[in-house]
Amino acid sequence: MDIPTYAQIRLEFLRLAGTNEINSDRVSDYVSKLAQAFNLDKAQMELRTSSGAKKFYSRVNFTKKTLKERGFIVVKDGYIRLTSIGENLLKESPFPINNAILTRYSTGNVHTAPKQVINEVKVDSDQALNKLKEMDFNLFEDLMLEILFELGYGLSRKSIKKNIKKTRDWGLDGYIELDALGLDKVYIQAKRWKRTNVGIGHIQRFSGSIDTKGGNKGVFITTSTFTEDAGTCSELINNKSIRLVDGQELVRIMKDLNFKF
Repeated sequence: MDIPTYAQIRLEFLRLAGTNEINSDRVSDYVSKLAQAFNLDKAQMELRTSSGAKKFYSRVNFTKKTLKERGFIVVKDGYIRLTSIGENLLKESPFPINNAILTRYSTGNVHTAPKQVINEVKVDSDQALNKLKEMDFNLFEDLMLEILFELGYGLSRKSIKKNIKKTRDWGLDGYIELDALGLDKVYIQAKRWKRTNVGIGHIQRFSGSIDTKGGNKGVFITTSTFTEDAGTCSELINNKSIRLVDGQELVRIMKDLNFKF
């Protein structure tokens, strides 16, 4: 049993905001409309977070907060409406809105942050990334799996660890089941590296490993960076989707999900 990811909810939230019918104060109304858009059943609506909050409600509320802060929606006369940036995003990107897309479009916001604020954010991100690189590896493993679960991967916190193993080079390898019968899987590679960049060879081996297992999607996470060739390689692979997440994006995702570190 699963519920939509943040990326999927962002897209549907913007579509709903485009109708100009979302009353900002009537949370249950727009949560209900979004639930209908995703065909969620009662059991899915009752899924809870580790703190006891309803999971779908929590994701919708956080989505609203994120879209408002990034300048995609505004509240006007009590109703949630799209800004010009939100309209452009909805028109040009009819796919689930992941963090990379969110960041790319939000940079078009007319309100430019002062240089001092930008520098403070960069320093804060660099400090967080350094903490990840120095983290105890067992904690790093748990953190990566928790992040993936909060992004919508896996059926439960218990099941998400079932098919993931540690590698000899401070990494994780394995897959996460996306449905109850295990028919759909996403393959995971994670590297807690301090200085070594992930090159084209790593992506090619990861892709080949997915082929061997008959998969069609993968996520490669590193606390370091990807070489330009590695990025190009992942984009040119046409028989599967491989998503690359470098250290800086990993920190942004953690902040979006309200992870404290």
